Amino acid sequence: MDEKNETPATNTLLNNPLFMPPGSVRAIIGLILVCGTVYAWLTNPDNVPVGLITLTTAVATFYYGTKK
Repeated sequence: MDEKNETPATNTLLNNPLFMPPGSVRAIIGLILVCGTVYAWLTNPDNVPVGLITLTTAVATFYYGTKK
């Protein structure tokens, strides 16, 4: 068998978390955090801690800042 036609085991989805492409789990966690914070802020802005808003901003900034 020709080596060019073989798929290395490291490139299959079976070796990734939750059988998803790399970065998907990180994106889902970030999306849940951002959507949850926005929902909490829209429903009752006075009860959202400043630390949660800061954390959400840091996560979103880091996630989108590392994308090229």
